[in-house]
Amino acid sequence: MGNPLNYRDGMSFAWENGRWLKTITKNGNDIEMKYDINGMRTQKGNTYYYYDTDNNLIAMVKGNDTLHFYYDSNNSPIAFTRNNVMYYYVKRVGSVAFNKRQLWSYYIRKQHKPRHHQPPAL
Repeated sequence: MGNPLNYRDGMSFAWENGRWLKTITKNGNDIEMKYDINGMRTQKGNTYYYYDTDNNLIAMVKGNDTLHFYYDSNNSPIAFTRNNVMYYYVKRVGSVAFNKRQLWSYYIRKQHKPRHHQPPAL
């Protein structure tokens, strides 16, 4: 099947090295992606990603917003800070409101322990 070149809403994609998304184009506007030597995305437009030596996402910066991610000894995500406010992951299906803040949650499966998770949009 391969990588898609066109998608919904008039988006188009350009790829490099087989599987690395290089550019998303929508309505004549380009969003460029950059990757490190290990294939980890380091930039998407004006959003920057930083990883530790285990390839865990440890920080994401977009403008004045900064997220830092925290992991337990098994490399499972446990929390993140957004602009110095701590949020904890809830290991269950769905989301939970806590002190009127939305906590992000995800599935945990015995057979598959995800290492990377998409953080909430900035």
